[in-house]
Amino acid sequence: TEAPFSEHGGLGRARQLFGTDLDPLLIELTQALAA
Repeated sequence: TEAPFSEHGGLGRARQLFGTDLDPLLIELTQALAA
């Protein structure tokens, strides 16, 4: 099975778009979804 969003470029594309902001963004998103 393919990873979610792989057809949109996956993690590599996300890193290109968000750069060093990606990790804090993912942490914030995870915290918001878990709340």
